[in-house]
Amino acid sequence: MAILEIKNVSKDFDGVKALDNLSFDLREDQITALVGPNGAGKTTLFNVITGFQETDSGTVVYKSAPLTHLAPHKISRMGIARTFQNIRLFSHLTVLENLMLARKYETGERLSSALLRSRKMLNEEKINQQRTIELLEEVGLSHKKDALGNELSHGQRRLIEFARVKAMDAQLLLLDEPTAGVFPEMIAAIKKMILNLKEMGKTVLFIEHDMKVVMDIADRVIVLNHGKVIADGSPMEIQNNEEVITAYLGRRRNNVS
Repeated sequence: MAILEIKNVSKDFDGVKALDNLSFDLREDQITALVGPNGAGKTTLFNVITGFQETDSGTVVYKSAPLTHLAPHKISRMGIARTFQNIRLFSHLTVLENLMLARKYETGERLSSALLRSRKMLNEEKINQQRTIELLEEVGLSHKKDALGNELSHGQRRLIEFARVKAMDAQLLLLDEPTAGVFPEMIAAIKKMILNLKEMGKTVLFIEHDMKVVMDIADRVIVLNHGKVIADGSPMEIQNNEEVITAYLGRRRNNVS
């Protein structure tokens, strides 16, 4: 069953087509890798799905509900969470506070409850704090809960951003280069976390340049080039696709020494 439908989506920037009449469906409970050369339109697609950029034409549909023209916070509340290529932690908040901001406060989000600090709201805050601590334990950073965001290493910031997305309890997670710039042992930890999301019944779409990571964890690989899908299949099918090899290398495989 399709959880996300991209229907004839186009997006231009000063006459350059970032997305060119793009269409594909995203299936539930799968890990799908989105790959392609730099400038292929991958991050633009993420921005369109999550409301940070509007389409020029076409529609994006999540669980039969159109997302086109919705603000990012409304899309997030529908069950879609994302990370960014450039990590976006609040540098002067603690790690715990960064994660707590991602949790839902059904009671405390109402002004009256927030002002009166009702028992129900306090109980909800306690539950959210406990879940946040559990998430920090899952990524091995519970000892950093009181550290400020700007005191963490790049790899630790990646893990906190990943935990923050999990804290949102979304059904569809969009991960923009989750392993970029981290050490090999941390890549292994992130791969394990992504596989765990699938075990939890989540759907994952991730952008990745490390093809070993893609081959290790993806159920399906979609390859973009110049805003169009040039290949869509299993990791094995993709790595033997001549059009994909040409897009990455600029020449046919039999010409590569």
